Amino acid sequence: MNPQAFFDLVATDYLYSYVHATEREEEVQARLRWWRMFLNLLNIKAREGCTPLDVVKILYPDLAPLSETEMTIEAWELKSDLKYGVFRRLCWLGLLYEAREGLTLFQDGSFHKTPLWSACLQLESDTQSDIGVH
Repeated sequence: MNPQAFFDLVATDYLYSYVHATEREEEVQARLRWWRMFLNLLNIKAREGCTPLDVVKILYPDLAPLSETEMTIEAWELKSDLKYGVFRRLCWLGLLYEAREGLTLFQDGSFHKTPLWSACLQLESDTQSDIGVH
C-alpha cells in the first residue's frame, strides 16, 4: 500500500541496524554519524564511477601519494570497511551497482549510482560538481 514507507524501513535496517557476521555491532553504530557524509561524497563521485580505494584517497589524503602496492598494504582495512560497510549496503538497496566486467574476484569494480538513487535521495551535494573533505 505504501512503498515509500516500506523502502524507508528496509533502507534504515540495511544501513543502520544490520550487523553482518564479520562485523561488530559497535562498528555499525559508529558508522551511523558518517552516513550523510558518505552519501554526499558518493552522490558526486559515483556519477562517473568510483572504487572504494578512490574514496579512501579522498578521506585520507595522506595515503593518496602511495603506490598501488603500498595502498593495498596500508589501506586494506579502510578499503574493506568502506566496501562492505557502505558500498555493499547501498548495492543491496539498489542505489549503487558495481561494474565488474573483466575483473578477477580480488579486484574492486567501479561503483555507479542507479536511477533509484535520484528517485530516493535528495542531498546537499546534488548541485555540486566536486566535493572537498577536510
